[in-house]
Amino acid sequence: RDPPPTSPACLPARGPCWLLRLWACSPLGPVCSMGIMMTLLSAAGSPYLRLRPTSQGAWAVETAVVSCALRDRASGSRLTVDLFSTVHLASGEYYAGIKDACTARYERVLFEMIADGSCFERGADGARRLVRPLQASDQQRVLAAQYGLTAQMDALDLCGDPFVHSDMLSAELGEAASSLATGGPLLDRAAEALGGLVRGASAPGTGAAARVPLRLAAWALPAPELLLLLDDWIASGGASPAPALRPIARAALRGDFAAARSLALAQTLAQGDRSQGRTVAGEMVRQRNARAVEEVGRAAAAGCSRVALLFGALHMRDMRQLLARRFDLEAASISEWRTAWLIGSTTSAEVTPGGGGGGGTAAPPSAVGWEKNSSGRPGARLMDLSAQMDPAATAAAAVDLNIRLMRWRLMPALEPEKVAAQRCLLIGAGTLGCAVARCLLGWGVKAITLVDSGNVSYSNPVRQSLFAHKDCIGGKTKKAPAAAEELRRIFPGAEARGVVMGIPMPGHPVGAAEVDGVRADAEALDELVQQHDIVFLLTDTRESRWLPTLLAAARRKLAVTAALGFDTFLVMRHGLPPPTEEAAALGAGGLPAGYEQAAPAEAAAPPPPPPPRPRLGCYFCSDVVAPANSMTRRTLDQQCTVSRPGLAMVASALAVELAVTVLHHEHGAEADADVPAEAAQAATCDESPLGVVPHQIRGALSFFRTDCMLGRAFGKCTACSATVTDAYAARGFDFLLDAFNGGDYLEELTGLAQMHREAEAALEDVGFFEDDEDEAMSE
Repeated sequence: RDPPPTSPACLPARGPCWLLRLWACSPLGPVCSMGIMMTLLSAAGSPYLRLRPTSQGAWAVETAVVSCALRDRASGSRLTVDLFSTVHLASGEYYAGIKDACTARYERVLFEMIADGSCFERGADGARRLVRPLQASDQQRVLAAQYGLTAQMDALDLCGDPFVHSDMLSAELGEAASSLATGGPLLDRAAEALGGLVRGASAPGTGAAARVPLRLAAWALPAPELLLLLDDWIASGGASPAPALRPIARAALRGDFAAARSLALAQTLAQGDRSQGRTVAGEMVRQRNARAVEEVGRAAAAGCSRVALLFGALHMRDMRQLLARRFDLEAASISEWRTAWLIGSTTSAEVTPGGGGGGGTAAPPSAVGWEKNSSGRPGARLMDLSAQMDPAATAAAAVDLNIRLMRWRLMPALEPEKVAAQRCLLIGAGTLGCAVARCLLGWGVKAITLVDSGNVSYSNPVRQSLFAHKDCIGGKTKKAPAAAEELRRIFPGAEARGVVMGIPMPGHPVGAAEVDGVRADAEALDELVQQHDIVFLLTDTRESRWLPTLLAAARRKLAVTAALGFDTFLVMRHGLPPPTEEAAALGAGGLPAGYEQAAPAEAAAPPPPPPPRPRLGCYFCSDVVAPANSMTRRTLDQQCTVSRPGLAMVASALAVELAVTVLHHEHGAEADADVPAEAAQAATCDESPLGVVPHQIRGALSFFRTDCMLGRAFGKCTACSATVTDAYAARGFDFLLDAFNGGDYLEELTGLAQMHREAEAALEDVGFFEDDEDEAMSE
């Protein structure tokens, strides 16, 4: 039978002496270790992992997430790479938070793992993915059990998208290690460090008086962690005591050996990120990091705009340097700290009732006088409640609780964290834009960007909920910044910003003096689309939706359109084009090659599987003409959008709810539409906990009716077809300029003009035959 986790036999074999292992797990070991730690613990920590005291008297082990904005030197494309520094032993909540963040934010998550090649398989995109979950080794589980933690391999499932293996295989690592091996394992290095200390190879900063007791005490190290600490101290040339030293000593003197050992392990990890320029371990780290950077390059070539690297904190310093060599590093900053685990208050004292007299009744505890405070002395206890009393923090907690109540009380499958993590781009800050923004706040979405070039007019505040009468005075208040400011006033935790920008449109010619300004607007809009996860098209003209639709298709972003008539509305989501590497295998309109005209199969061959459904269409896929200037022949009163006042609220709510439902679908933005007839008969939908996922929702207030409709992609679409997106990828702004200035350029490019000519010729032939029949009848 397996021994219990706390028994000496379960300790990792760190030396040949069983007595050393017995001493390491006994209460005497940590106590004797504290005196040596007084000198050996280093205050120098890692920029990617830290040990921080909390206001509640506990200590938090935290890992950093560093966001790097990169530019590919070869293609000029930009991408964001977030470095998730991790530890391999932590709490289960820590790994669950990392998993949620990775699946919600990134197109690819590159992770480290040394395993056999049979554990992986290469997909069609050339990426290597894990085929089955792996489990931690017995040694890792024993070590985790000693500290009350969870092994990363047991808590983090890295199978499936978006996770991609970007590390060496075990055979490759063995070959590299054998070619670089110049030293022994950790115990040999620690023994060499001990011998150097006893022989007098202590740090230059250590006084001569301190060397004698250190040399004598070095041979009696009981705790395995101290071998690592001593090795760090010898390699770094000595250092001053760490902030965690006194809490470790107090915990040991109080008899709380579990807290003392946990703090010692955390301090070891926090100071472990040091230069390894002349060690085998350092060279192995660099070789493994080089593999990861190569995988980042492949992700950039595949069109990914957000990539995460899930590696240990020890890798991150060199990883960042390699990324800066491979790409142009435009910006890098720590975006957040994640708590790996908490070590309980090292100064709190437990009051244990003493044994009583007859009857087995325990005597009451002594409760006279002051309780020991955070300084270990009798006195008043102080608690910092500023965070709880901050109105902004209170509002954020209340909003979060209100959303989580839906999951706790009604729908356990709801994923509010995924929704709240979305970055939403709203094209248009008018009636639809204001209503959509308010609805997104209700779902907990904080990152909202509004784009508009108009000013707030006197007719706006009664219909557009983010403006007031004061915004109209003077006629110079821009809609986008004013709407963003109001969102922050409504919810201080909102990360809202307004961008004043005009949307270039087909049919609106660009003069020579306007080219530079239009180019800047087009490039800025493309950058915004790449930086966000969902694009809402909320403008009031058809042609103003063309460029955002094209950019969303080119960058494979979920786009949702809301459009209004007088008493009718349309809400629809745009289908995602196939990935770049699959485009060659697809036919017009997103159909698989050979779908329109299947090749004859041999008689003996089994019937082929049914072809997949073609992708969903965009806002322009139902049109057979290119977008043009719709304002040319309108009078001033006709240029104003006139609709029933409640219509925008209905359409905006449906647009947001449609996007949230798509996020909960197992296929996300690539989910096919539920057929209306099937959806009407189904009481529930297994693929999305929020119900059916339609393609289009069309409504009419005149009948108080809504209908779910389905439209497939059109091979000659002027906005999302492969012809258009390929032309934009190849020519960039020159293609856009031709589309803006040329009235029939898009129709000629996509083949719509040829289709018109063929249709007119067919009509002429029909008219010719009808004339002949009429003449024959008259004769």
